[in-house]
Amino acid sequence: MDKLQLCAVPSADKTHCEKCINDKLSVIYIGAGVYTFCQLDWPVDNCYAYDFCVNCMLCHDGYWLNQTVNDINYCIPKTRGCLKYDSVNKKCVTCMDSWVMNTTVNRYSKLTEYYCMFVPDKNCLQYDSNNTCQKCASSYVLTGNKCVFAIANCDVISGNTCTKCKTNYQLDSTGNCVAIPKITNCQLQVDYTCQSCVTGYKL
Repeated sequence: MDKLQLCAVPSADKTHCEKCINDKLSVIYIGAGVYTFCQLDWPVDNCYAYDFCVNCMLCHDGYWLNQTVNDINYCIPKTRGCLKYDSVNKKCVTCMDSWVMNTTVNRYSKLTEYYCMFVPDKNCLQYDSNNTCQKCASSYVLTGNKCVFAIANCDVISGNTCTKCKTNYQLDSTGNCVAIPKITNCQLQVDYTCQSCVTGYKL
């Protein structure tokens, strides 16, 4: 392996590296003017095999290799974002809501890895560390970790349009649900009909 492969700042004589491309790598000095290439400061969790002790090549069972641009690979649980996991073939077959199935080919083993990739909801303004939506944009409400379009006092929404308002509300010309005018001296009103009157009045 080229000693300067993961190097950002090589020495003037190109004999060793002075600074690595990633802060998770460090230049190892053996002594007597001998340097090795950039190496990981610590082992990668759940890694089974390394390439020249620099980069993870294979992960333990139940993990897939996340291959990054700067050759700093990580082992990610195959169950992350997975709703249904095939323990026999060791792969996810169905992802959770807001996650989509994706594949990658391990550049070392040439095997296809199946994993769930999180797709952020464009209407979510804030996520926590577990990719759970905490706050939705205006006109959206949080329902089961999804930001769902909402119209005040609407009972049935199709697309972004209200097709039926809640009881005692009606659609106006702008598509909003507004209160139906109250019937004078009515005790129980359902939409445009009075079901019962206040004391001293009758239908």
